Amino acid sequence: ELDSALTVRYANNVGALNSITASDVCTMKDFIKASIALKAAYVGPHESGKYVAVLHPHVEYDLLAEENAHGWLSVRENAAKDESGVMEGELGSAFGMRFIVSDPMTAADNSGSVSCKNNYILGEECFGVVDISGSKEGFQMIIKDHESGGQANPLNMYGTLGYKLGGFVAKNFAAGRGRLLKGATSFA
Repeated sequence: ELDSALTVRYANNVGALNSITASDVCTMKDFIKASIALKAAYVGPHESGKYVAVLHPHVEYDLLAEENAHGWLSVRENAAKDESGVMEGELGSAFGMRFIVSDPMTAADNSGSVSCKNNYILGEECFGVVDISGSKEGFQMIIKDHESGGQANPLNMYGTLGYKLGGFVAKNFAAGRGRLLKGATSFA
């Protein structure tokens, strides 16, 4: 959902995906530009109080190895200062963004020899997920005993089992509330 709906930015201000070269690695500067673009579009931060950057693990390497990266607040420091707690996979925070590393990230295919990765910068109400775990309307299991068939089951031979799934979906609320940052990685 997010890959097709978010506003796309490319690392190092490259104009198109097929123009990305091996030197167009996602840097902290690219993430800062994306979060500033959200602020300029009057998109507030995530409900945690900061924008959320979801990284491909290879991009995690690039950001942590970046020589000029400073201002990192470790997860422990962030947990002590932030009442919303630590998010799953959280690496730390910097420049008004919480950085989360996620394994199941999609790769951006630029039809070349360069491995490009997708990363997300999410603002307030960028997307939502329907929670079906505690909702009778969301999921309902229906079990009919073999004795409940009436004339359609005169010998009480058949029982049935079925379910109703009212909905489970991740939905982007507005494309302008997040950014998709595509770039190369130096991880080998």
